[in-house]
Amino acid sequence: MKVRQGALPFPERQFQLSRGHALYFRSSPAWFKAALVMILLGCLAFIGAKVPGVDHLPLVWALHAELTGDSAYGPHLDVLFNETYSTICPPCATGGFAYPLPAIWLALPVAWLPANLTGVVWCIMSTGILLCGLTLLRMPPQMALFAPVWFGILQQQSTVLVVGLLLLGIWAAREQRWWLLGVIIALTGLTKPQTSILFACLFAIQLIQHRRWLPLLLPSAALLVSTSAIEPAWPLEWIKAAQRYNQALEPRWFIQWTALALLPLICRRRWTTLTIVQTCLFPVVANGYTLLPLLVAYVDIERRWLTWIVVIASWTLLISRSLVSNSALLAWGYFLPFTVVMMIELLTLRHKQFSKPSPVADVSLHA
Repeated sequence: MKVRQGALPFPERQFQLSRGHALYFRSSPAWFKAALVMILLGCLAFIGAKVPGVDHLPLVWALHAELTGDSAYGPHLDVLFNETYSTICPPCATGGFAYPLPAIWLALPVAWLPANLTGVVWCIMSTGILLCGLTLLRMPPQMALFAPVWFGILQQQSTVLVVGLLLLGIWAAREQRWWLLGVIIALTGLTKPQTSILFACLFAIQLIQHRRWLPLLLPSAALLVSTSAIEPAWPLEWIKAAQRYNQALEPRWFIQWTALALLPLICRRRWTTLTIVQTCLFPVVANGYTLLPLLVAYVDIERRWLTWIVVIASWTLLISRSLVSNSALLAWGYFLPFTVVMMIELLTLRHKQFSKPSPVADVSLHA
């Protein structure tokens, strides 16, 4: 008697959806793979060298200041902010450095590079990690065209790097790469909490459930100790800087959209639910890259063609910005497509549940 095995748990099925694409790439000739990598590196190097993105520089300035005995929250960085942002973003010039101090270690790979190489290496590093996360999770490749990804790349925003680390964290959790997961908890939750703190907490819960205490504690402790060694009072200084930043840039809240988390919750999409809650419960500034974390919401999507709706709608930012209000634009460009995709996913899940044969019939068919 032969009994057909059931399907994998729903969140894990997506991990096998694009196996055909992965096999196609693996079977490609070595020269083809090398050419793709070289083209990608060339494009990223060009963006880093020619596009005037400067949002990675505050981390570099802060790291230099701290290692030379100054403070990242002191007047020296205020001068640099005024010189750099006074014409391109006056509120940013007033807001100053508002990252938690552990964020300075994100700039360590580029801190001592020549000025003409800093942007190039940062762009390759941050975008490369994001694309690596998309690839390891076998997400639809068109998600790399999601508009906030390119806003973030062109501005050389740290959000690109942090979201890439979150994608790697989801992969590490699924593959039980505990030390990698512990490092990602430290590099995300302690550096840009408004983007990643809930993810870092869920990653930590998974380590606790598996009793992996060293990966949970050591990376975060090392980051906190090294940061506190150079400026012990940084938490108080950061709180003051964050208050100043909020007054200057007036970040907005999306609490009214939190109810959308019910859709992925019904579909048992853990990471999607967490993404919506994280995005809506923390204020963000009005910029094209700030909704980049919504990329994580599509990690477990089953019908891959739906992502084209998401990508195309996200680019309406460029078309409609002068025609409608910001709230209507966000609804049309991001939250409405998300709602449509989740509704179709929910209907698909319900259809599969109702059309699934009963265990008795399944056994009789294979007897």
